[in-house]
Amino acid sequence: MKWLIIFNLLNICVIFTFLFFNGISMIKRSALIGLIALSLSACSTVTIKPHGQDKISDEPTYQESQAFFLFGIIGEKHINVTEICNEKDPVQMQSQQTFVDGLLSAFTFGIYTPHTAKVWCK
Repeated sequence: MKWLIIFNLLNICVIFTFLFFNGISMIKRSALIGLIALSLSACSTVTIKPHGQDKISDEPTYQESQAFFLFGIIGEKHINVTEICNEKDPVQMQSQQTFVDGLLSAFTFGIYTPHTAKVWCK
C-alpha cells in the first residue's frame, strides 16, 4: 500500500509540474485535475475473520470513521474489540475506505484520508 501512495504522490508532482509550466488550456487542466481526484478516491476494504467463516454483510455492531492524514501515512488508531463486544466473540473486523471517505480524501488531495472501522460481534 505504501508503494501505491508514493506512486500517487510522484504522479501528482509530475502532473502539476506539467500543468503549471506548460501552456495547457483551462479545459485540459480541469480534466486532468478531475482525473487525479478520481484516481485518489478509490474504495478499499480489509476484512479479518478470526474463525475463517464467510463474510458477514449484516449491520455491524460498531462502526466509526477514523481520521488519517497524508494518504494514510500519518495516523494510527486502535480499537478495543473486547470492550466493544463485551463478553461476546468478535466474528469479523473490517477497515474500509468508503466512497464518501474517498471523496473526502480526493477533495483534500490526500491531506485528510478517513477510513471506516467496523466490528461484528456474535
